[in-house]
Amino acid sequence: MWVLLVCSMLGSYIVFYKLFYFIFQNISYTKVRSDVQRIIKNNQPDVAIAQLQGRNNVLKNAAAEAIKSVHLSRDNLHDSLRTYLLEHVSKLERHMPILSSLITITPILGLMGTVLGLMHIFQVISGGGIGNTEALSLGIAEALITTVAGLAIAVPLIVMNHYLQHRIEALALQIERIFLDTVHFCKQI
Repeated sequence: MWVLLVCSMLGSYIVFYKLFYFIFQNISYTKVRSDVQRIIKNNQPDVAIAQLQGRNNVLKNAAAEAIKSVHLSRDNLHDSLRTYLLEHVSKLERHMPILSSLITITPILGLMGTVLGLMHIFQVISGGGIGNTEALSLGIAEALITTVAGLAIAVPLIVMNHYLQHRIEALALQIERIFLDTVHFCKQI
C-alpha cells in the first residue's frame, strides 16, 4: 500500500503540474494572433522580437521565432518550424512517460497485493487456522484493498493522461499555426 501511495502522489504531482502549466499559459490563439499582429505593425522586427520573447507564452515565443525566420526560403522555413516544434513539444511532454508508467504499474502493484493477501490466507489455512475467521478475513481484505487501490489510482490517471496528451497535441498545432500565420503576416507587410 505504501508503494501505491507513492505512485498516487507522484501521479497527482505530474497531473497538477501540467494542469497549472496549461492554466497559467492562458493560451488563446485568436488573442495571441491579434497581439502579435499589433506588435509587428507598431514596431521594427527587432523590437517586436524582443517584446514577444519577453513574455512567458509559448505561442508568442513561437511568433518571435517566426519573425526571425521570415527571410528564409520555404524549405529552410519548414526546417526552422520543425526544429522549434521538436524542441518545445519535448518540453511539453516532459514527465508524461512517467505518468504512463504509473498507469501501467499501479494495477500490477494492486494485483501483487492481491497475491500477497492470498498467500497470507494460505499460510493461515496451512497452519491449521481454517477456523480462525479473523485471520482469514484479514488476508481477504488485504487482497481486495490493494486491488481496489491500484485500480482507483490508475483509472483517474488514465483519464488525465489522455486529456493532457490532447492538450499537448492541440498546443503543438497552435504553435505551428501561429508560426506560419506570423510568417505570412510579415511577408504581407
